[in-house]
Amino acid sequence: MPSFIHSYVQAKLVNILFRFDQYNIHSELTLTINNKDYVPDIVLYPQKAFPIKWLKDILKMTKMPLLAIEIISPTQGIKEITDKFEIYFEAGIKSCWLVQPTSNSILVCTSLEDATICANGDVTDETLNISFPLKDLFE
Repeated sequence: MPSFIHSYVQAKLVNILFRFDQYNIHSELTLTINNKDYVPDIVLYPQKAFPIKWLKDILKMTKMPLLAIEIISPTQGIKEITDKFEIYFEAGIKSCWLVQPTSNSILVCTSLEDATICANGDVTDETLNISFPLKDLFE
C-alpha cells in the first residue's frame, strides 16, 4: 500500500522524468505479462511509441516499457520487488529502478546481474541515457 512518503517521492520523480522529452512517462499503468497484471509505480516508453489519443484510452499495456520503477513502501520487502524485476526483464523491459526513500537511494538495474546503487551524486541509467542529481528527488 503506497504511503505518504511513497506518494510524494513518486510525484517528484515523475516531475523529474518529464525533463527527458524523448520519453512518455506514466504512473500506475497496468502491464499485462503472461496473462498476469503488474502495476509499476512509474514506467517510461519512447515518446513516439504510443501517441496520446484522447478519445481512445488503453486499459492494459501488452507492449512493455523501456523502464519500470518501483518505490518501496513500508509494507513491501525488497525481495518482493526484485522478484517483479525478474519478470519485467524476462518480458523485455530494459531497465528497472528500485527507489528506497528511507536510505535516499535508487538501485538502477539493467539486468538481474548488473545493478548500481545511487546514494549520492547523480542517478545515471546509461541504457536509457538518463542522468539527474539525486538531491533533486530527496531534498
